[in-house]
Amino acid sequence: MRTGLCHTRVKYLLLAFNFLLWLHGMAIVGFGIWILVSIPEEGYTEIKDDEVDEVLKIVGGTLIAGGCAIVIVGIIGCHGTIKENPCRLLGYSISLFIIFAGLLGTGVVIIIKKDKIESKVKETLKTNSSILTVLRKKCPNATEDDVTACTATIMRYPTIVAGLSIGFAQVMILGLVFSLSFHCTK
Repeated sequence: MRTGLCHTRVKYLLLAFNFLLWLHGMAIVGFGIWILVSIPEEGYTEIKDDEVDEVLKIVGGTLIAGGCAIVIVGIIGCHGTIKENPCRLLGYSISLFIIFAGLLGTGVVIIIKKDKIESKVKETLKTNSSILTVLRKKCPNATEDDVTACTATIMRYPTIVAGLSIGFAQVMILGLVFSLSFHCTK
C-alpha cells in the first residue's frame, strides 16, 4: 500500500470523481426510463407515429444501457482505487477512454450532420400531416414562417446534445488524468 500526501489526495479525488460518475450514470438511466415511460399510448396525443415511437424506444434503451455501463465503470474504478489494484485501474482507464471516444464521436457526428438533420426535420414538418394538423389547431393562421420557427426550435436540441456530449467527453479526460496519476504516484 502506497503512502504519501500526493497519493492520498489523488486517491480521494478519484473516489469523488467516481461518485460523480455514478450520479451521472444514474441520471442517464433515469432519463432513459422517463423516455420509455413517456411514449404516448394510442389516443393519448394527436400525434401518433410508429417511427417516432421506435426511435424513442431505441434512444431510451440506449440511454439505459449507456447509463448502466457508466455506473459499472464507476464501480470498477472505485474498487480499483480503494484496493489500489493496478489491473482494475488499467481496465477503468481503458473504459474511460472508450466512453470518451464514443462521446466525442457522437458530438462531432451531430455537428457534421447538422445540416442533414435540419433538412430532414424540415421535410418531416412539411410532409407529416399530423404535425401540421396540431400546428394549425394551436395556431389557425399557421404559415410557412411558423414551420420555420418550429424547425429552429427543434434544431436547438441536436446542438445541445452535441455540446453535452463533447462536454462529458472532456470530463472523461479528467477521470483519465486522475486514474493515471493515482496509478503513478508513490
